[in-house]
Amino acid sequence: MNLITDVARVLGPFVGLAVFIGGLSNAGPAKAGTFDTARVGSWTSFAGTTKQGLPLCGMTTGNSNTGATLQIKYFAGDGGALTVQASKPGWRFAPGTETRADVWFDSGWAGGTDHAKTQTASFGGVVWFTVPADKAAGFLADFAEADHMRLNMGGVTWTADMTGSRAIAGAFGNCLRPLLAAEAQTPSARAPETQPQPQTKPAPLPTPRPAGRKPGESDA
Repeated sequence: MNLITDVARVLGPFVGLAVFIGGLSNAGPAKAGTFDTARVGSWTSFAGTTKQGLPLCGMTTGNSNTGATLQIKYFAGDGGALTVQASKPGWRFAPGTETRADVWFDSGWAGGTDHAKTQTASFGGVVWFTVPADKAAGFLADFAEADHMRLNMGGVTWTADMTGSRAIAGAFGNCLRPLLAAEAQTPSARAPETQPQPQTKPAPLPTPRPAGRKPGESDA
């Protein structure tokens, strides 16, 4: 599988729109080391580096009423695997806690695991899991085309507004492809922080609701 080719094929139709919107919506620094590249509908794309200097690309949406945030991110050196992360004020997890996490798009279940990682930080709690590299292109294609996104993370279920997801997916692709191209030329020696969680479908379908920094890092 060629990840660069897959990303170009899946996100190519949306890249032109994303560049145009990104040019109009480019904002200043969003957090330490990152900046917004496009804002469309309910979604914002961003790029930059973690506090440790690791390049990243991301897409985020949030709920202003609850403070919950959902982020889909790619960190350089992750070999094509995506990180799906949710955060929410008030979440608290005991050290080492793992929890169930699932994502659904219009077409059905898009990924999940019984072993999503958790962390409690100053702002609240974080839950995250990885989408394996061989599933990433399909996940992004479903994300771009979806009208509805449903999540179950940290024992909380909710839906995410997908207005703007196509253009934001294109902006994410603009950021992602150079990182993947660099990795193809020089494979990263960075060891993953955690082993990829096995993708397992939920047993009974839960009544499903959401989350930039690298999971495990301190506040950016």
